[in-house]
Amino acid sequence: MKQFTGFLFIIVLIPLLLGIQQAIAKEWDKSHHLKDKVNESIELTEPTLKMPISITDRNGLVFAEEYVEWRYPLALNQIPDFLVDLFLESEDKGFFEHRGYDVAAIVRAFAVNTANDDLQQGGSTITQQLIRIRFLTTEKTYERKFKELLYAAELEKQSTKDEILEMYLNEMFFGNQVYGIGAAATYYFNRPLDELSQAEMAFIAAIPNNPSRYNPIVYFDRTKKRQELLCHSLLKAVQ
Repeated sequence: MKQFTGFLFIIVLIPLLLGIQQAIAKEWDKSHHLKDKVNESIELTEPTLKMPISITDRNGLVFAEEYVEWRYPLALNQIPDFLVDLFLESEDKGFFEHRGYDVAAIVRAFAVNTANDDLQQGGSTITQQLIRIRFLTTEKTYERKFKELLYAAELEKQSTKDEILEMYLNEMFFGNQVYGIGAAATYYFNRPLDELSQAEMAFIAAIPNNPSRYNPIVYFDRTKKRQELLCHSLLKAVQ
């Protein structure tokens, strides 16, 4: 009797297993098609940057500046280690170990997003964030996320970690049409980055996580609170 029951159970399961197998095969084909399509279109070119225009008098003194995007690019060795460590601790602790993407972070994000039926948690590395800034949109779809992973892996092949970190720190958005950590220093404190205190550096480092929410001109208290959180997290990490 038990054997007969088991036999019937197997027969009932066969259509279900065949359906699952077909669904997996279909998704596998779609993923390979998308991968081939994206690989053919990957072209990591330098972006066109819109630098501020300085207007000087006859003596060479600046009396006005016009800009669409406020930028002052810096070499990585011009950016204080304290500030670099702040971003690594808050955005991508495993930056120097991964190949452009963090599998564990992606799995965690997928679990959270599946539970909430949306794409609220990103699990993005610094490399992925840079790819999104340079080449892709902020559209929250799985197709865009898949492209992001492929672009990030390709960028890691073409660039060193220091080059990626330098590009990231110079191209992240700080609100108010300000791009890059050097520009953020001059825009928000009217001083070059190397003249800021660590507290001031942490203050501007609080902005890119959500430039609208942490716009210090509008929401100073929010930015201040995140600044304190960043400093606490870094202090805890080095203890």
